[in-house]
Amino acid sequence: MPPRLTASHWTDSCQEHFEMLITRLTASANLPHRWVENHEWVTLVAKFIPGAKLFSRNKLTKTLIPQELERVQGLAQKNLKDLKVAEGTFQLDGWTGGNYHHFLGFMFMAGSKVFAAELKDTLCERKTAEKLLTHVRAEFARTEETWNIKLVALVSDNSSKSLAMRKALQLERPDLIIMQCYTH
Repeated sequence: MPPRLTASHWTDSCQEHFEMLITRLTASANLPHRWVENHEWVTLVAKFIPGAKLFSRNKLTKTLIPQELERVQGLAQKNLKDLKVAEGTFQLDGWTGGNYHHFLGFMFMAGSKVFAAELKDTLCERKTAEKLLTHVRAEFARTEETWNIKLVALVSDNSSKSLAMRKALQLERPDLIIMQCYTH
């Protein structure tokens, strides 16, 4: 049995690492944010990690998740910079999750690597080509600015609204290569 940590061995660095791991666990296991306040969890930590300071779901949601997201995005941006590529292709796809929310996922590929750009919950919107075009314009511009990359192509699914969006975008941006996804 490993030696038990005491509160005196718990440093600020341990606490930061603990919070980062709990944040990543919450996201990767798709746990509800309230789990960090669960009585059984609190008991387990008190018994086996006595120096650890527990935190509320409010801190998890408003501080720790945004910090971890910023850290992961920073690593991805460094990875992209290290690839020394200036151009990429932009992809989007929509789907309905198990919770009946409709999502639009935006990603791009550069140097044979895929990078997540944005995920939008569009549950409360009408699903029209015009609205999709508005999202594509905004995410295209945001991705180019945030990631410092020139996007030269766009691929989207083959729905009727995607087809109409691609046609309108081709008129606006004749410099882009615009394709449908043949797997759809």
